[in-house]
Amino acid sequence: MNVPLAHIATHCRLTAQRLISQNVVRKHTIRRTGGRLDQQNTINCTVGFVRGAKTKTTRPVDDVAKQPNDGKEEKGQPSKPGKTKKKKVLKKKKIDSAQLAETPTEDSVELDGDDAGNSKSIVQALKTHLESQWNGDDWGTDELAPKKHNEVENCQRDVGPSYATYPSYTKRIEGTIGPAKIFNVLTDLENPLGPTSIANLAHGLDRVLFNPGVHWMQDPRSRVYNFSPYLQTIPDVKDFAFEKVQTFVKSSRDDSLYRLAAANKRKFGGSTSSLTGILSHIYFLISGDKPVDTSSLSKHFATSSTNFTPAQRMPVSLTLQHRDGIHLFDSDNTDDENTDLHILLFQGTMLESFLTTPKSSFDHLLRSSGKLSPELSEINHAYRYSMSDDFVMRSQLDCHDRRLPGTGVFDIKTRAAISIRLDSLNYKEGSGYLLRTLQGPLESFEREYYDMIRSAFLKYSFQARIGNMDGIFVAYHNTARIFGFQYIPLTEMDARLFGGENRGDRVFEKCVGLLEAVAREISSCYPNQSMSCMVETVENEGVMHVWIQPTDATFRDHIIQLDVTTQSFVNGHLAKGSDAINAAHKPWLLLWSIAHSSLPQEVLRESFERAKRRKAQVYCIPSGVEAKDVGKLATSADFGFSYTPPDLAAAEVLERERRMLSEAMFQPATGIILKLRSLAQAGQMDIERWREEELKHGVEVLAQPPSVDGDGDGNSII
Repeated sequence: MNVPLAHIATHCRLTAQRLISQNVVRKHTIRRTGGRLDQQNTINCTVGFVRGAKTKTTRPVDDVAKQPNDGKEEKGQPSKPGKTKKKKVLKKKKIDSAQLAETPTEDSVELDGDDAGNSKSIVQALKTHLESQWNGDDWGTDELAPKKHNEVENCQRDVGPSYATYPSYTKRIEGTIGPAKIFNVLTDLENPLGPTSIANLAHGLDRVLFNPGVHWMQDPRSRVYNFSPYLQTIPDVKDFAFEKVQTFVKSSRDDSLYRLAAANKRKFGGSTSSLTGILSHIYFLISGDKPVDTSSLSKHFATSSTNFTPAQRMPVSLTLQHRDGIHLFDSDNTDDENTDLHILLFQGTMLESFLTTPKSSFDHLLRSSGKLSPELSEINHAYRYSMSDDFVMRSQLDCHDRRLPGTGVFDIKTRAAISIRLDSLNYKEGSGYLLRTLQGPLESFEREYYDMIRSAFLKYSFQARIGNMDGIFVAYHNTARIFGFQYIPLTEMDARLFGGENRGDRVFEKCVGLLEAVAREISSCYPNQSMSCMVETVENEGVMHVWIQPTDATFRDHIIQLDVTTQSFVNGHLAKGSDAINAAHKPWLLLWSIAHSSLPQEVLRESFERAKRRKAQVYCIPSGVEAKDVGKLATSADFGFSYTPPDLAAAEVLERERRMLSEAMFQPATGIILKLRSLAQAGQMDIERWREEELKHGVEVLAQPPSVDGDGDGNSII
């Protein structure tokens, strides 16, 4: 008789599943390999269910037959004396006619009628048929079969151009940074210019230093001022006499920095502005992209991202200016978009003077006051110089209070609201955005604090350590109004960044150690030459890339790429970087490796250009500006005022910034930007209403200390 093969295979599978469920057959399974039934397992399963003595067996045939026992004992079940073995009766299984119609009639096995009751005949017939099927060529190539040794290369996935003929590097060096007993990686150096004068906070703002949390400029419920109303309105930046304030001095132009490096036989020098960027990318590498800790925030940010912002992870550009065997690190602002077209840079410079200078003295710095004195001497910055094994570092000292722990020095940070940071070209309209609550997803101090954790705390913490500072004083504003103030100690920043207060010092020690190793290797690429470089640690890649070019136009097209990797060991055991940071009281050994990539120049050039594109920032077209006019906007971005750079360096920065702009950098406003603009418009209406109410009813101000309207506490000499 003809029994369709599909019926036998189906019967094998169903019976095997039933036997397995009854714990009779455990090891025999039917699986699929490359789209077909596995031959040996199919046969084994068939044997298993045919030989199962304790289970009733059904056969996919139309007639009913008796299965003889032949007087044999069941395996593992000897026959008991005095008892006769009962014969198994095969029950008839009805086959649905629809199943028969769907089954190909040519796939059948010829079973001899005399052997229909014999299980061995079924197995042998099935085996013969399966062998004839699998031995043919109808199945094609088995893609899942194990590859032979000489076939492995041919089956690799196509991932673009292959450079397998090149070794991964032409040079590779390794080193370790061991556990430090003392984390004071920097040693103070005496300022060649002698003792310096550091400003103190004015207007009674010093009380913010000793009261944790946010201090409202004006209580939003009662409209009572907690500080002098004079502080609420920010002076127009175009009215400030920038020429009366000392401009930023690059590391390469700081003679004191160079002389200290030469006198102490240090190979490198840099300022906080030029070193915090590369230190941040070194931290991303060492920590394994460790997320920040936002557990102290409200439920509004319970599911918000804990990664660093894309702007924080952008590649950083540096120049190493060579001078008599010493390389001085400068920030390369040629393609720097984070200056926000200088509006926030200018405002920050002005607000530092605004918060530390009594009103009577600050008026002499405003052109509109009529008190601008032509002979007024330039206000000089105070610096701290310190050194590590290879570096001399410089930090600008903004402010001082003798009652604070340590040196009493702290930094002043003016934090623009999200409406300004994300929509900087539209800052005039964005100045209507208000901070209305302490907590909340928008229009709150908490939102600004959350953004600072992810985008600024890492840089702030490095600056504070280089300057041996206690913390930062933050003024929250929207370029037109100040909303409030907050003092954030370095220990609090450490808790948000590293998950604990006792971890930041040794993180800084590891970062400075790796910075020195990378700087030595960079300087060896083009000995005794000035060079430019770009540094980036791409998220989740576990490697920091450094692209280096000589500044000499003759060799400008040549690029060297360094690939920096690290491994952490805690108590002698390999550990993740994040776990090493969390193990605050256990010995931490850092193994670093720096390799020179051997890829062809055209590949390195392409990689470098991709990094530059990742560094580019796209600006939203301001309200009231047509898309066709963005080209004019790019060439006339002067923020409504005429600013004469105080020196050639500042002029060069502005010119490069304007050249950097292009139509490709502008896009229509996105959803979040439109939301912020709508909130700013509503806020501007409230500001006008409050102004009218104050004119009608006057203002209420809490009692201020006597020094607010006087000369304050003056400056500190350290």
